[in-house]
Amino acid sequence: MSYRRHIASFALMVLPVSAASSQQPNSPPPITKINGENTLAVKVRVVAITALAYDTWGRLVGGLSKDDFLLTEDGKPQTIRYFDRDSNLPITIGLMVDTSGSQRDYAEEERRASATFLQAMLTKPNDRAFVERFDTLAVLLQPMTSDVAKLQSSLKLLTAPIPQNPKVGTLLFDAICITAQKVVSKEPGRRAIVILTDGDDDGSTNNLASAIHEAQLADVAVYSVLYTPEAFGGSIHGHTSGVDIMRQISNATGGRLFIVTTGTPIERIYAEIEADMRTQYRIGYTPPDSPPHQFHKIELKARDQLISVQARTGYYSPE
Repeated sequence: MSYRRHIASFALMVLPVSAASSQQPNSPPPITKINGENTLAVKVRVVAITALAYDTWGRLVGGLSKDDFLLTEDGKPQTIRYFDRDSNLPITIGLMVDTSGSQRDYAEEERRASATFLQAMLTKPNDRAFVERFDTLAVLLQPMTSDVAKLQSSLKLLTAPIPQNPKVGTLLFDAICITAQKVVSKEPGRRAIVILTDGDDDGSTNNLASAIHEAQLADVAVYSVLYTPEAFGGSIHGHTSGVDIMRQISNATGGRLFIVTTGTPIERIYAEIEADMRTQYRIGYTPPDSPPHQFHKIELKARDQLISVQARTGYYSPE
């Protein structure tokens, strides 16, 4: 189903959220979990891993070299052949803002903080960003651009009235799928999406597994910024909380989850995301020959046992 007929006179770019995934409606994508671990099926000659390193206090650790890391595939040591701190690569950052009824009270706070964040992130000519709002529709307020003024101006449209589809609620999963496919996947460099939401989905054609799958295929880290009273997650009346939903998406894609509180304001969260994007390590290795469609477990860790490493945990060998 397409909602274009509902917005024929609307000037902004509406993404066809209900056609977001190539999978059949509500069917899971190709296997994305092995023993509970999220994985990604890719055609590779070099397996690329984006990683973050933290000390015991949770602070980012910069200045490491490839000799500071240990890498194994299926328990066997691998030689790191490509290593970069990613600071030389362009940044692609996207803002996806939930403008459903439960989130509208936060729009002005989000607009002010996001304007400052975009200014801080786009410092080089090849750095680019986009701004999107989603509810019963996903609307691209500003397509990918390096023009900070245009991006900041588009944030004023977060509260603009737009047509809605009364038959569905917040299409979070659909919005993630179509944005990963159509907006982010072909962009170069370091890619991340910041999603401001409470994590609730109501009516998406796609499901959580599909959202994770499409974000993994686009090689984009999802940073979840939640405005929600559900501070601890869990299941509420048999319904998985928005916190747990967004935690799964962020963990699977190499991003992080944050909850906005009085002690953790959105400005502080944005500062941490900026630090992440500027302190990433990009590691690559040539995998051993393997039959197609076979899962391989990756483990990346630091030689220093006081440093923890955040990275994806596996891949599938190509055809």
